[in-house]
Amino acid sequence: ENEKIKIVFLVYDKSLWAYDFLYEVLRKNKAFDVSIACIPFSPQTSDLRDDPNCMQRYHATLKFFTKKHTSVQPLFDAKKNEWVSLKKLKPDFLIYTICEAGFKNYEPQSTGKYCLPIYIPYGIMAAANRSSFPFEKLQFNKEQHNFMYKILLETPTHFKLKEEFCDLKGANSIVVGNPKLDAYRSSENHDPWKNFKTRDHLKKIIWAPHFTVGGPMNSASFYLGGNFGTFDRNFLFFKEYIKKNESILFCLKPHPNLKRALINTGFLSYDQYENYMNELISFQNVFLYDEGSYIELFKHSDAMITDSVSFLSEYLPANKPLLFLESDWYAFNDFGKIIMQAYEKCPGNDFSSIKKFVEETVVKGADKNKQKRQNVLRETCLLPSKTASEAIENMIEEALNLKSSKN
Repeated sequence: ENEKIKIVFLVYDKSLWAYDFLYEVLRKNKAFDVSIACIPFSPQTSDLRDDPNCMQRYHATLKFFTKKHTSVQPLFDAKKNEWVSLKKLKPDFLIYTICEAGFKNYEPQSTGKYCLPIYIPYGIMAAANRSSFPFEKLQFNKEQHNFMYKILLETPTHFKLKEEFCDLKGANSIVVGNPKLDAYRSSENHDPWKNFKTRDHLKKIIWAPHFTVGGPMNSASFYLGGNFGTFDRNFLFFKEYIKKNESILFCLKPHPNLKRALINTGFLSYDQYENYMNELISFQNVFLYDEGSYIELFKHSDAMITDSVSFLSEYLPANKPLLFLESDWYAFNDFGKIIMQAYEKCPGNDFSSIKKFVEETVVKGADKNKQKRQNVLRETCLLPSKTASEAIENMIEEALNLKSSKN
């Protein structure tokens, strides 16, 4: 009836936001009214105000989005400790960037009663595990997944995994690519390494530690054995190595759950974690990057060292060297096995191999895997001919039987 279609992004943390490209594509469509709704990320208490880290992140997220976008709706009133119903926003489509809110009123089992929920997987799934319960069941067959109107998958390999492990056999899934990676095609040239502008000739390395530390039975290990984190084995090594190598520039890009996981496992206290991070970022050759839109960071870097599985795919289009730090409990699914052909790897506590990667592969430029990375990028179809954002826009238009209304 000539009313605009309301599309709402449900977001939990600014560090998880990497969808500016998709947001702008949808916003420019005259048929759509696009907004962002913010919800606190993984609270641990009934009164969220009792969790200072949760509230700190929530307010930082609201500040981040209100600076960038005009239509932002907070879903929690911290002053009153009250929730705002999504129904009041009257969404037609609700886009989940992560589906682990922990609040039933905000999960698709509830929201699907009054709108069409869509899920964009936050991480590009490449992990498996070594336990009796297949990790892929959690990746591709969560209860929330089976209540989604559509799940937007990255590659044909992910659709095959969906068919194999999901109860719905992929019936509500389509392959569109990953909208995060659309930023690789953007003409934007924002360089997050600008802090080091006067030292631009130096090599730039991203260190991105994952949060699943401490072994498969640890309380922070949410994935029944899918433990990739090695921070507990190498955090002291990295601090000393970065301190001693001022001629190399480092970006610290921790998983947003790392702090909570280290505290929950008892590996570090709150103060110990804060002291460690403050000391590390006090060095003249390192900075902390805590934003979700990190493709520009990747594009302007020279290499990455990580135990975060999703970054294996997201860093691939940058065609830069990557060293994957292995834990004792990790494994890869069919997609991950293909991706790993493009990279170097070593145990997370093999400090001599880490040094060799930095000093030989990165600093001296002995990069032997460049052609392999290009081949794997083509084989995986991570960058389809049409951007993922355009494919998502077309999918919504087709669902509504709309003709394109773009400028």
